[in-house]
Amino acid sequence: MKGQPRVPPLPFHYVRLRLPFRMDLRRHLLAWAPLRSLVRLSRPMRGRCRVATLADAPAVGELMRPLFPAAARSEVLPAAERLLSETARGGGAYQILEEEGRIVAGCQVGPLLQSAGLDGCWILGLWTHPAHRGRGAGERLIREVLRAAAERGETRLYCHIAGDNQPSLALFRKVGFQPAPPELTARVEERFHGAFTQGCEVKVFEYALPLHSGPR
Repeated sequence: MKGQPRVPPLPFHYVRLRLPFRMDLRRHLLAWAPLRSLVRLSRPMRGRCRVATLADAPAVGELMRPLFPAAARSEVLPAAERLLSETARGGGAYQILEEEGRIVAGCQVGPLLQSAGLDGCWILGLWTHPAHRGRGAGERLIREVLRAAAERGETRLYCHIAGDNQPSLALFRKVGFQPAPPELTARVEERFHGAFTQGCEVKVFEYALPLHSGPR
């Protein structure tokens, strides 16, 4: 601008000598844990959904590890093996979401409450690893479960959630689950007496699937 002194451009050697410093600074910033978390949360959830097998027990155990206190970490793998075996014996499947070779979310799906007199296909134990929350992993997994259930010819899916679990309540409502009839909620409360919800009020939801020509 007229009347202001002109600032000469930086010499080439000045810029060139400082490029390694800028690259080194970027590397150190990305090594900072809070910034790594921010970068991870800004990435959309990619990966694939599939049914876990017993061979996935170690990876499922890593997903479940934050649920166990440090003194009980030796029980993680046996607990994962029991979960997968009992889910399969109950006629269900353990659906997982993988990203870059790691399981980031999982849930049980199937007629898992028939022994308690509750028919239908249920989603139980949805869990997202704390390091991957906030990226849509739970929503991605639920939508895949709904798609697979529709292809199998299911007409409805159910879930029950502790009344104080606001993140899960918001997630299932966002996907499209609606409150189940009061009589079903009463039956769940009667059967389990807070076993799944640590004594909190239980909320039961259902999702009506579109008709599909797949096998029943």
